[in-house]
Amino acid sequence: MEEPTNAVLANIRSEWDWVRPGIEEILHLDINADYRPEDVYASCVMGESHLWVHPEGFVVTTSETNKYTGEKSLLIWIAHAKQRGGSVATDYTAFFEDVARKTGHSQIQTITPHEPLVDYLVATAGWQKQHIILGKDLRD
Repeated sequence: MEEPTNAVLANIRSEWDWVRPGIEEILHLDINADYRPEDVYASCVMGESHLWVHPEGFVVTTSETNKYTGEKSLLIWIAHAKQRGGSVATDYTAFFEDVARKTGHSQIQTITPHEPLVDYLVATAGWQKQHIILGKDLRD
C-alpha cells in the first residue's frame, strides 16, 4: 500500500469554498450535531481549531484538556473524505498521532454516532473505545 500524502495545515478562508459543502454533508448525516458550518469557520479563524487538508479530504482538530488531570487530547472534531467507504480514517491515523505527540497531547480522540466507523477504527487502526455517550432529547 502506498503511504498517504501528509495532511497540511491550511487557512480556512482559502479553503472554505470546498470545505463548507463537506461540513454540510456531515451535518446532514448527523442529526445530533450541535454546530453550524459558520461555527467551524469561526473556531478556525480564532485559532481554537485547525483545518488540515489532504488529497482525500479534510480534518478539523481541536485540543481538549481533561479538567481533572490536565492531560491534553487532540480531538479530531470533523473528518471528511471526498470518497466515502475507503480507508482514509486509518490512512491518516499515524499522521495525527504524530501531530498530537509533537504538540504535547497524550492521546487522540474522535466522536462519532456511526458505529460501523467505531468498529472499523478499533479493528484496523489501533483505536480503543473509551466512552459511549447516550442522549435523550427532552424537548417537546
